[in-house]
Amino acid sequence: MTVALVLDPRRLSAAEHLALRTALEAHGRRDARLGERAGEIARAFADAHPWDIDARLVAANVEVLAGRLDRAASWLEEHLVGVAVPTLLGARRRARDVQAKANLRDALRARNRIT
Repeated sequence: MTVALVLDPRRLSAAEHLALRTALEAHGRRDARLGERAGEIARAFADAHPWDIDARLVAANVEVLAGRLDRAASWLEEHLVGVAVPTLLGARRRARDVQAKANLRDALRARNRIT
């Protein structure tokens, strides 16, 4: 665990960094247990920050690095259903948000590459 998470366990950036670093290490070592741990960290920060538009995308990246493409696809679907599509369809002002459109495009591209 990183010092930043010990000092403040709610820090999203530190949790994302730890999950990505753990997944990268799991990928390099071909260690399934370490990949599972990275996935647990990703699930924890995504569940703890449901309003963050990037948390699910980072969790999907963690799962791809850990070699679990089915879980990555489910994160992307959750992002599309829970964040991107409602943002584009639900509110006109938010639909004009360039970041929301970019997130939707990124998620769709990643989903197409995985499946």
